[in-house]
Amino acid sequence: MQQNKLLIIIIVIVLSVVSGYFFWQNSTARSKLAAVNKQILDLKETNFKVESELILLKSSDLAKDLELTQFKLKTVERDLLVFQKEAVSFKTELENLRSSLSKIPLHLDAIDTIERMVGEGPSQLGIDRVNPKISVLKDSTISAAWENARRGIDLINRSWSGQLIADTTIAITRNIRNLIAQ
Repeated sequence: MQQNKLLIIIIVIVLSVVSGYFFWQNSTARSKLAAVNKQILDLKETNFKVESELILLKSSDLAKDLELTQFKLKTVERDLLVFQKEAVSFKTELENLRSSLSKIPLHLDAIDTIERMVGEGPSQLGIDRVNPKISVLKDSTISAAWENARRGIDLINRSWSGQLIADTTIAITRNIRNLIAQ
């Protein structure tokens, strides 16, 4: 019973840390993306102003000023390209983070189902509930840990190895951590 409580406490702590980390990652990526978008808008505005200056200089026939403005325009355009590439990079990073985040509810659902089985005691129904939750994760390490745990469940004597069940939960939380680190 104390193993179950300890396992639940550990899972709650891990889930709290994971949730906080995701919130922080999402906030950081959004603020970076917003900053880059603002820089792009500023550069476009600067580009527009430089083009306006160029038109004015052409009409006033000031050749030296025109050359300088053209140089500035080229510099701004290069900077704009650099910032656009950075924006694409941030967008890709944000999409990767979202993709990883979308997989986490499946992992948490598997942990919840295991916890439910632990709370109810060993039963074929509990095993049958956990099996599809594990298989949907499509992870060989988690599947192997669950297979070991299943072999350790004795339905006749209604007993199991708490460590093997914990190993399955640990494999799932490690996979969550790997998803975050991508």
